[in-house]
Amino acid sequence: HDHSHDHSHDHSHDHRHDHRHDHSHDHKHDHSHDEGVSKGEGQQTTANRRFGITSFVYERRRPFHVERLTAAIKALIPKAPPRGQKMKKEEIDPTPSDSSKLESATASAGSGGFSGGGGTAAGYTDLKEDSHIIRSKGFVWLSSAHDVIFYWSHANYSFDIVEEGEWWDSVPREEWPEDVAKQEAILRDFEGKAGDRKQELIFIGVKMDRERVVATLDKALLTDGELEAYETFHGVS
Repeated sequence: HDHSHDHSHDHSHDHRHDHRHDHSHDHKHDHSHDEGVSKGEGQQTTANRRFGITSFVYERRRPFHVERLTAAIKALIPKAPPRGQKMKKEEIDPTPSDSSKLESATASAGSGGFSGGGGTAAGYTDLKEDSHIIRSKGFVWLSSAHDVIFYWSHANYSFDIVEEGEWWDSVPREEWPEDVAKQEAILRDFEGKAGDRKQELIFIGVKMDRERVVATLDKALLTDGELEAYETFHGVS
């Protein structure tokens, strides 16, 4: 197979994944968000003071439950108004018109994967009326696809999630770069049983309710019991 992905995803812990091995898997991404956001508090800038624009990075080391993530996306990203028509706040439908992309993406990559069981999609609260996520992007780990990195890309009403390649932890070590410095850079992103798998998403918005965004995404993660079943399913020890 030929997986080739080359994009820069700028974030404070700079490292570049670049390996080309026998099946032409080019895994190259730079986790240093170009918006210049630190992993700490949202960036305080002139734009923040004047327009209420803030940003932050969401990072977790457990997979999302696909059904609950779909519900979270619906709660976070509003549906676009009809062409040529402005939508009043009270008319906003929090269901994105292309939310089905998550299901279609995982259906192709996650066959035979761990679904997480019958998780509920209830209990997600929409953001406050004046809270708006302008842009979000990053890398996602889904319970239905243990080996696959998904790239999340959202701008205003447009949302997409696509298969991006494989996590380094899923790539046989003999297919890693021979350069020791590159191997060390890869391993710096490893942590515990997850290897380099993680959620890493940057959010930029106006008057963003950061706590609500984080809580919404956290609800979509596998529970402790689901994570244990997931690890057993994939023989993670």
